[in-house]
Amino acid sequence: MVSHHTAAFLHGLVESRPERIEISTTKSYTPKRAWRIHRRHELPPSHRARKRGIATTSVLRTLVDCVADGADAAALLDTAGRLKLTRLAAAYEFLTGFAGRGRTGVPALLAEVEKRHRREGISESELGSMFHRLLRDNDVRAPTPVSRLVAPTAH
Repeated sequence: MVSHHTAAFLHGLVESRPERIEISTTKSYTPKRAWRIHRRHELPPSHRARKRGIATTSVLRTLVDCVADGADAAALLDTAGRLKLTRLAAAYEFLTGFAGRGRTGVPALLAEVEKRHRREGISESELGSMFHRLLRDNDVRAPTPVSRLVAPTAH
């Protein structure tokens, strides 16, 4: 399956076509000149996808792979969000599901997701995301679960 920057190109996360095709496989291959082979164990279904009929890594797995290769976590998350390819809550759940197992892109990506969570809040819905953006844009602190929302009293 295609992975890393080739998958990022297929998903629309980057505009420039990679110089070399990157493939992840469990088999041993002698790469062609224009290929870069990544050997790995079988990926779980949540790490796999199909894009334009091509087997590829999922958007979230592609983010991890690209960040591990030195790509900018913030820029990739911005693009993925703008294209509505993933949500902050889904990224957080995915990353915490296998953090600390030797995947070098996970810590940087997780740190960026947590930074955004503190700034924007993690929401499963578009309405929740809009609420958090409204609070942020107006410099209003988000209510905590124990906060009581009451109308101001007139004096």
